[in-house]
Amino acid sequence: ARRAAELAFAMAAACGAEVLLLQAVDPTPAWGSRQEEPQRRLARQKALARDGLDALRKLAAPLGVSVATRVVVADDPVAAILRVASARHADLLVLGSAVGVGTGRLALGQRAERLMREAECPVLLFNVS
Repeated sequence: ARRAAELAFAMAAACGAEVLLLQAVDPTPAWGSRQEEPQRRLARQKALARDGLDALRKLAAPLGVSVATRVVVADDPVAAILRVASARHADLLVLGSAVGVGTGRLALGQRAERLMREAECPVLLFNVS
């Protein structure tokens, strides 16, 4: 996420754009995750997301880029990201994802692939692996 954010900040600085750092938190417990009261687990996930976004936002300060952060809770994180991007009339989505190569084709995660297919604006995929 850090390298993707740094790239987004550099691009935003070059063209005077604003950046929204968005983290979608899925309230559904991951399979095999520890048993925890749902509200408590969700509060912990949101706090971790806010802390991560705040750390990334600090990287933009030296570049003078305007950065907003937002944490959304959604059963379908991809749909939530697409809704926010559409509502804000995003010009570009910058996405950090682990990209694999196999059988002559790129292997993306389900969420990254869906974002690339369904986004109304261009998606810049940054390989973080």
